[in-house]
Amino acid sequence: MVRITIEIMPQGSRENRKVLGHVDIINDGTGTQTIGNYSITAVSKNGKVFRKCRVEGYRRKADSIWKLMKLVFDTIVDYKGKI
Repeated sequence: MVRITIEIMPQGSRENRKVLGHVDIINDGTGTQTIGNYSITAVSKNGKVFRKCRVEGYRRKADSIWKLMKLVFDTIVDYKGKI
């Protein structure tokens, strides 16, 4: 599993940072050695799940983790047209 945590740091202060939410990216086991499929869960700062979706067809060896994160966020934002 990969977890992306989104934080805000007012005036760059790590001591005053607050978590705004997180996204869990879980390999669902349906892919192959070269292609990954993932279940995505986006959670708000209060712990409420506000989006569950999937990313399919991620090229594990050809693409970077940054590409996977882009696919994940594009999917979260475009899911049913709105967040």
